[in-house]
Amino acid sequence: MGFVRKTVRRCMDNYTFRAFCILCASLAVNLFYLIWNAVLCFVKAGLWESSQLVWFALLAAARALLLLFYLRKLKRETCFYVQSVLLGLSGIQLILLSFLVYRYNVAPVFSFWYLMVSGGYICVKLVLALTGRRKFRKRTSGGLFLRAKKYLSLAEGLFLFHLLFNRLIEYYGWTDGMLLLSNLLAGILYGAIILLLAGLLAVRAFLQMRGKCLSKIGFSVKIIRKKLNEVPCMSKIQMKNPVVEMDGDEMTRVLWQWIKEDLILPFVDLKTEYYDLGLVNRDKTDDQVTVDAANANKKYKVGVKCATITPNAQRVEEYKLKQMWKSPNGTIRRILDGTVFRAPILAKGITPYIPGWKKPIVLARHAYGDVYSGVETQVKQGNKAYLVVEDEQGGVVEKLLIHDFRESDGIVQSVHNLDKSIASFARSCFNYALDVKMPLWFATKDTISKKYDHHFKDIFAEIYDKEYKEKFAAAGIEYMYTLIDDAVARIVRSEGGILWACKNYDGDVMSDMVATAYGSLGLMTSVLVSPDGNYEFEAAHGTVTRHYYKHLKGEETSTNSVATIFAWTGALAKRGELDGTPELCAFAKKLEQATVATIESGKMTGDLIPLFHAEGIVPQKLDSRAFLKAVAARMQ
Repeated sequence: MGFVRKTVRRCMDNYTFRAFCILCASLAVNLFYLIWNAVLCFVKAGLWESSQLVWFALLAAARALLLLFYLRKLKRETCFYVQSVLLGLSGIQLILLSFLVYRYNVAPVFSFWYLMVSGGYICVKLVLALTGRRKFRKRTSGGLFLRAKKYLSLAEGLFLFHLLFNRLIEYYGWTDGMLLLSNLLAGILYGAIILLLAGLLAVRAFLQMRGKCLSKIGFSVKIIRKKLNEVPCMSKIQMKNPVVEMDGDEMTRVLWQWIKEDLILPFVDLKTEYYDLGLVNRDKTDDQVTVDAANANKKYKVGVKCATITPNAQRVEEYKLKQMWKSPNGTIRRILDGTVFRAPILAKGITPYIPGWKKPIVLARHAYGDVYSGVETQVKQGNKAYLVVEDEQGGVVEKLLIHDFRESDGIVQSVHNLDKSIASFARSCFNYALDVKMPLWFATKDTISKKYDHHFKDIFAEIYDKEYKEKFAAAGIEYMYTLIDDAVARIVRSEGGILWACKNYDGDVMSDMVATAYGSLGLMTSVLVSPDGNYEFEAAHGTVTRHYYKHLKGEETSTNSVATIFAWTGALAKRGELDGTPELCAFAKKLEQATVATIESGKMTGDLIPLFHAEGIVPQKLDSRAFLKAVAARMQ
């Protein structure tokens, strides 16, 4: 049942996968019909019945070729040429047979049950075609595959309708000249349409080879303008190396697929190495898929991650998990040894709660140690707690009394960090500041924590003086250390435009404060950067569980996808930068501009409407998919 639910969910979410399943089912029906007729009916078959075997054999061959070329990712135009020939032969055959029926009164003999099955098959295909998204973009990934599948389905539908039409003629009698004539005209019409479909496939292949496209079925052709800031129509932007794609959970997983279909795949020949980090697959693989994804990120340098579930006890019961798996973000951060940078997405009309903030404040959070790796316990009254350090042989190097709990029960906690991790954190912050040309502020509480926090301060200062001081001076930016409480006061008074580095716990708290002050977590980007040049982009928010349950019930949702869009643009821009593909960087920038411009024009998801105030503009609430469509319209 789990496999069935997963397949049904994927069919609902992924239009290309749904078309793929329909094509496989249609091919199976064709093959079954051929075998059934060959075994049971071929001996007694007349001209018309034998011709059906030929017609369905041609159709099955076309479907099999389409599946073969799609799965092997071979040249689609070659597949289209072959299919156009097969469809063309089918159309000619249908016209000739209609003429034979009219001229020589060849009486087709149809089984009632065969006609019932054929009619039911047509109805099922119509229902499948009308469910979900009925229209697809001509330039989506697999869009050529979808177009070819549509042509094959139309051809088969026309042929089956003609079979039913002949049954009508047989029922009313072959002596009726008008019925015979109408059968001939119908056959010629259906055959001509099939020939037209074959011609469209051939033209499609011809134009595909020459980098042109059909703007409408009317054969309106426009030549692609190859400018840096423009996205070509059929000649998609090419990628040299893949991005590591980490799929996620719930509503963000749905948005993930829609963003690719509507905003990326029409314009980019997307290359990804895919990992399913959905909770079901993490449980199935004992979370090995998360480790594999992180290692792939180290290999290819750039990854993009969808929001995922970190399970609690309720989730363990809901998903029937083997155990309460750790946060995939934590696993990835540990393997990449990275620092998380979070930055707001600014749009005119959405004013921060702190009006003085005119520029983005980027928050860098050390993603290792402190209370997140702490050891803690409860202590009974009368006990003592010590901090003990032992050498490799178990000898006590240092023993410090934490507290004598003679007066009351209490609690105790120990935290730690590593010089290596702190140094990686420092270098990541310095490198990122140079990348974005922002001054860097680092803050701890070294006046209170004279060893732990002061050690952070010393490592930052040492690395800055030895490795980055001259680079910062050349870039015209500064590095400043201050106390965490002073940093908060300075940040509130500033106009933004600052990279603020925080320890793990400070960064966890302050990132949500900054995000909320700017308006919404849905307008907050997040990127994990390691000192050796690995990048993992994601949205700063969660999986939007409440909206997902509404989506499963078929209810309309208005889910903010902006941060997830910017996760993709960040990854594509960095991929383009590392690979020397400026057109990919330009596309990412254009998509970001189109997203912000859509909001500024008054079209947005429901969570942003209370935050939006612009003179002369009445905000319009769009559902989740409609917002993506509005952004896509600007990309055109």
